[in-house]
Amino acid sequence: MKRAFLILVILPILAMASPAFVPTKKSCQALHQDVILLMSYVAPCDDDINPIITQQYAQATTVMNERLTMCHKKFSSDEQDEMMDELLGKIDPILTNWQSQIVADKPAFCQAQRANLVRRLSSYL
Repeated sequence: MKRAFLILVILPILAMASPAFVPTKKSCQALHQDVILLMSYVAPCDDDINPIITQQYAQATTVMNERLTMCHKKFSSDEQDEMMDELLGKIDPILTNWQSQIVADKPAFCQAQRANLVRRLSSYL
């Protein structure tokens, strides 16, 4: 299940990796958190927003995928599983809150989170 979140985001990866990113435990967890939170937004709000955002921020998605590859190369499978378990424990309250918001008012949730999505993607450009 942990890898399922990543599979949803992974697109073909370009050969050249971003030189500014250093794959440490903290930086890789932050990257994985962004991927999980982005997919947790996109999955319920995939109306017409997802294709537009995906096209507008294709470069950001590519950078994220390059960095994910760097993290996977740096850490063993066991280390990655441990980091994901720790990370999922930290973001579970956020996801639970989001689920409540989606049930209460999905359109309002999607509109409110779109700005957060754009900010997260923009940080990778």
